[in-house]
Amino acid sequence: MRSSKTESINNLQHINSILRAIRNVNQLIVTEKDRGRLIRKTCRLLNGSEGFVNAWIVLFDRGGGYVDAAQAGIGKDFNLLTKHFKAGKQVHCFRQATAKQAVVSIKNPSSECTDCPLRERNKNNSALSVQIYHKTKTYGLLTVSVKNGFYSNKDVRELLKEVAGDIAFALYAIEIETAHEQAQKAIRINEARFRTTLYSIGDAVLTTDTQGRVQQMNPMAEQLTGWKEEEAVGKPLKTVFKIINEETRKAVDNPVERVLREGVIIGLANHTLLISRSGTETPIADSGAPVWDDAGEMSGVVLVFRDQTKERAAQQAIKEAKEFAENIVATIREPLLVLDESLKIISANPSFYTNFRMKEAETIGRPVYKIGNRKWDNPKLRELLKKI
Repeated sequence: MRSSKTESINNLQHINSILRAIRNVNQLIVTEKDRGRLIRKTCRLLNGSEGFVNAWIVLFDRGGGYVDAAQAGIGKDFNLLTKHFKAGKQVHCFRQATAKQAVVSIKNPSSECTDCPLRERNKNNSALSVQIYHKTKTYGLLTVSVKNGFYSNKDVRELLKEVAGDIAFALYAIEIETAHEQAQKAIRINEARFRTTLYSIGDAVLTTDTQGRVQQMNPMAEQLTGWKEEEAVGKPLKTVFKIINEETRKAVDNPVERVLREGVIIGLANHTLLISRSGTETPIADSGAPVWDDAGEMSGVVLVFRDQTKERAAQQAIKEAKEFAENIVATIREPLLVLDESLKIISANPSFYTNFRMKEAETIGRPVYKIGNRKWDNPKLRELLKKI
């Protein structure tokens, strides 16, 4: 009678010790975010209870490949088991736990676990193994060695199953957090690359969200608009990017609004002036394009524009030079033709049209030898033009 009572007290003490270990594991799960440290500390906590002689955990990937392992109470002999798993081999307890998805009791590991490198070490104890899984994913295996009287104890088995479930959920949470951190890191890298590209472009570049609010500006855009990026971010584009028609002085439609509305690439009409924050007027050319996300939804607009001041000045200089040359040609009383390198006629003065009774439409753009019913096609003229 006394022996039975003593045994009951011992059992209760062991159960309470296991409960304390589980409580500590639950506290660990809340704070520990590193997978390797989680399984190592869990093994130490379980091994520290009076009910478990040793504990080990091995983790696998979805394909069954070895990922990581931890132990407490076994020592260097555990390396034999990890080599076994790294070689793609399985052991009896793993096969049993995977097949049943329940706690597997192994009364005599030395005779039942013939393929396990640790069978002799645990010959005086029994073993309990349980699959570590959450939802549809198996993360690995938890195995503890117990004194022979506990291998069939229902309470111990239920507690061990609870621990395995908690570990699985913690591993799932770490997995989700890691994936989130990796995604955030990839986003930061992409943003850094985008900003580097944005700020190195010679043209002015400005981006907006789908509400037409400024998100980013490069230095050239700051220079032309007169707005610093940190001041412009979040403001409506029409506040930062004011444009008018150069000839009518009327406001020009916001290009971003059209891109957002139609989802197409657009360009500004000619003769567009940008009015900076200080009132400076700059002739510009620009284009706007939608930005699409991975789901095919429009996430914003990118606006690219450039200062056309020098370009306009060059065009005006060419125009004035051409007009000046044409005026000179027009005042010459003798017939005169202007040819390009291929001897096609670029222009002719009024005297030419009068003397040769020809019209501009049948002259300009044609080879000199082919005008006037090929009257100009003679060897002497060809020879002369070759020398020029």
